[in-house]
Amino acid sequence: MASGSGAGKSKSQTPKPGDLIGFWRGLYDHVGVFVGNGMVVHKGPEDGDAAKPGKTQPGLVKKDPLEKVAGKDSWRIYNILDDKYKARPVDDIIKEANDLAGKQQPYNVVNQNCEHFAFFLRYGQKISPQVIQQQKSLNEALLQASADNMFASTYPNSFDFRK
Repeated sequence: MASGSGAGKSKSQTPKPGDLIGFWRGLYDHVGVFVGNGMVVHKGPEDGDAAKPGKTQPGLVKKDPLEKVAGKDSWRIYNILDDKYKARPVDDIIKEANDLAGKQQPYNVVNQNCEHFAFFLRYGQKISPQVIQQQKSLNEALLQASADNMFASTYPNSFDFRK
């Protein structure tokens, strides 16, 4: 969950160029790259509508003020994989982010989302920990449901306390 306070602010954190910023949207973090001067480069669906799960749609890389991207949502520095991957040189991150601003790119919640975009800029890795976590949760739920069904079919009266 985001550590910043409401109204688009983070009281305890001051981002540096090249930092990833997570904007808490209630169910997920929207992620962008802080490029300095209060600006964030981030990716989303081109039309500004909600992402369509399972569908690739036109996307757009934008450069906006951090406070505009945050809106009323909290934000935090989101360099969550610094202990696993080495960050690319800051100048390279900033140059590539600024070069991509204003360009169209495909957007897909599962494999081409804002987190993939930002993590690729910082770490050179196209990865989305949020997608990985959702996939793990779904797999665990499916395995549990399968195990429950197998148990119920093997021992059909095991939950009938009348017998």
